Amino acid sequence: MKMVDLGKHVILNFYGCDSDKLNDANFIEFLMSKIVEKMKVEKIGDLEYHFHPVGLTYVVGIKESHISIHTWPETGEATIDIYTCGKESPLIGYEILKEELRPKKIDIIFIDRVSMKILFQKTEEL
Repeated sequence: MKMVDLGKHVILNFYGCDSDKLNDANFIEFLMSKIVEKMKVEKIGDLEYHFHPVGLTYVVGIKESHISIHTWPETGEATIDIYTCGKESPLIGYEILKEELRPKKIDIIFIDRVSMKILFQKTEEL
């Protein structure tokens, strides 16, 4: 049986981010739009939810799968998924998020969704 290319999936935990950025829905929407543009994927919709007193969830459905972020401004943390079965690597989105959110520490797992092999897993102290 021929396997369909199910794509690549990056799972990220960011620590030590700027709390104001993590709680700014306009900034997060800007980031997601920038990722969609740079990855050359097609946005099909988005969902935004604000927690009280702080925090948010933002999910972008893309034709090729999804991009999501969940934030905890009170601790400077964010969890992020970038999954695409398109030609562009989800690592493009990772680089944008790293540059814009400037975390002090990152946990990253990069997975091939066909084999479910972890292509790499590491922690970066920045």
